[in-house]
Amino acid sequence: MNELTILDTLPATKREVNMLEVLEKTREVNMITINKQKVPDETSVAALNIEATRNALKECFPVANSGYLDKPYIYNQETGIWEGVAHKAEAQADVVNYLTDQTKTLLAMLNGSTTISNKLSVNISNIANEYVNSTATKVGAELLEMSTPELIAFKNGLYNFKTNELRPLVKEDMQTMALPYPLIEATLENEHDK
Repeated sequence: MNELTILDTLPATKREVNMLEVLEKTREVNMITINKQKVPDETSVAALNIEATRNALKECFPVANSGYLDKPYIYNQETGIWEGVAHKAEAQADVVNYLTDQTKTLLAMLNGSTTISNKLSVNISNIANEYVNSTATKVGAELLEMSTPELIAFKNGLYNFKTNELRPLVKEDMQTMALPYPLIEATLENEHDK
């Protein structure tokens, strides 16, 4: 009998698949008694594995700290931009919300419930707080030092003035802002439209 796994039922977005896979494979489960024996309840989530979850967050929900600005930045995978948040507490709340949503999705798939116990909620908060405060989250060390003046982000990608190339934005570009409109490359037909 071919049994569907959780990953088979997920939408094909990299972010959700990676985090849910980690949560499913590394979670701690509750113990239940069946026929007077303690056995693992494979449909439960007692706690998230701290190290595995923190490592997955680096890929799925990157956070970098800027010492100059004394505030964290969260990487927006849709825009390719590192977005500043007012303070660490806001970044921690964003990580808690993300992990809570992912855990509820996992629980719904495992047992049809989205109820998170108080113990699991505390576990999620502790992971988020440690992750945002950790020096391991300093992906870009100092975002301002990483900036390169020959690059400028547009809505449709990253333009390099030195090479005259437009390419997709990636996390490692460490861009903290983008112009809200696309770069339109000049052609013979539109060159007079300036």
